[in-house]
Amino acid sequence: MNKSNSTIEWPEEEIKVLESFCLKHGIVGFDCGRMSPLAALSLLKSKLGVIDAPLEERFPYGNKIVLHG
Repeated sequence: MNKSNSTIEWPEEEIKVLESFCLKHGIVGFDCGRMSPLAALSLLKSKLGVIDAPLEERFPYGNKIVLHG
């Protein structure tokens, strides 16, 4: 049996999350190949600069950022 012709079945919930993200961001025709839906979602988020974590989690209290101008 040729593995390249085998069908991969991903959990429906993961597919729905990816589809929802694509609809929200106007992405049409994205082909993630054999990549899992969650890996594809992560790739798209990184390419679009989408960050899920709130600002407080990205810059915890106590950490100060010094900007020099």
